[in-house]
Amino acid sequence: MEQLTDLGPRHLVLALAASVLLLTIYKAVTTLRSRARRYPLPPGPRRLPIIGNLLHAPRHHLWLGFKDLCTKYGDLVYLNILGNHLIIVGSARLVTELLEKRSRNTSDRPFIPVAPLVGNDAAFSIMPYGQQWRDHRRAFWQIFHPAATRGYREIQSEKLRTFLAALLNSPQNFQQHIRYNFSATVMKLLYDLDAKEKDDEFIARVEESMALTSEHLTGSHPVDVFPFLRHLPGWVPGAGFQYEFARCKAAVTYVKEAPFALMKAAMSRGESVSCSLATLLSRIGGQSTDAEVAYREEIIKNVGLIAFEGA
Repeated sequence: MEQLTDLGPRHLVLALAASVLLLTIYKAVTTLRSRARRYPLPPGPRRLPIIGNLLHAPRHHLWLGFKDLCTKYGDLVYLNILGNHLIIVGSARLVTELLEKRSRNTSDRPFIPVAPLVGNDAAFSIMPYGQQWRDHRRAFWQIFHPAATRGYREIQSEKLRTFLAALLNSPQNFQQHIRYNFSATVMKLLYDLDAKEKDDEFIARVEESMALTSEHLTGSHPVDVFPFLRHLPGWVPGAGFQYEFARCKAAVTYVKEAPFALMKAAMSRGESVSCSLATLLSRIGGQSTDAEVAYREEIIKNVGLIAFEGA
């Protein structure tokens, strides 16, 4: 003990530094051993220190960027973005094998911090696996399974004739006609609401919400990489994205709430409403509590929003 007490400050600092070095080496060795026991990761671009594959992750048109990576590295590609693991699956065969046949192990999804900020955290593709996800999937399946969709053919045929007439009048705008017709068809199928032949306000809001969602919900936004940024108020320098998020959330909320409110009001007035979401709404039992009714209605509204995104 006397020898220890005789050590000067310099020796104590050296001893402490040596202890830290030994702990660092021990952690590195144990990490390498644990990695050696794991299965090898899929191929992918070479990672940089700290940021990993951050520069390889596409910011826009994700499907094109992921396709390029799969073309170069194969149908399974691994990216490490600031410590977050990402596997890109580039073939239908592997999607079926991994996400369907092995769904018990692969069904969960990582939390995307931007999703709730833009009001779009109800999508199946990003919703965590659990009872809420199963309830949404069940409701969606009830109105879009093969037997149910056969009942939509009359509406689809009617909208198709409208589309062909518009295409005949202005064939140069065929892409706009296709998008508009899809939204008008879904609007009728879901809510029994008729869109104007052009310049419909609601369809314009749908297109705005989808464009804003595609812009921000990329999975590679700085908030996704550094989740603590979501707590910064918009007036902080560099946090102006909060205002863009709020704009996106307002547009998405309108698409989710406005047509549902019109449909529900029509049903309350005793009007004949023939549409898929009205069918789901009518199935809510009269013995349900207020909390159960609110939960089921939220699911129905989310299913409508998801259907528009799919269109």
